[in-house]
Amino acid sequence: MSVSSLDNNKKLSVIFRVEPGSLGPDGMDHVEAYCAMAQQELGSRLEHFVRWQFVPRYDKSKPEIEYGVGNKRITEAQAEKYLSLFKQDKEDFETDLVVGVSRLINVFFGRA
Repeated sequence: MSVSSLDNNKKLSVIFRVEPGSLGPDGMDHVEAYCAMAQQELGSRLEHFVRWQFVPRYDKSKPEIEYGVGNKRITEAQAEKYLSLFKQDKEDFETDLVVGVSRLINVFFGRA
């Protein structure tokens, strides 16, 4: 199967939970708007094999980054194996994601 024809239910689903506090002391007032902007700005990255979802992290018991395929969650090890199929190192993938999210905070608040 070619990469361009990967069905959405076979793509890696990545849920990134944004900490309201990362948006400053009044982050609760901005986190939902920021997540919508992140979805629009970052949602097309690696879209040939990744489906992104940026959501507020209201529940601290949930991980910052969660992976799945189809409607099922997968383990960190399974995510690492999936990413390797696309020549992606999981640690680098996550670092790039966090850096992109952080840079976008500056754009969101008009500081970039």
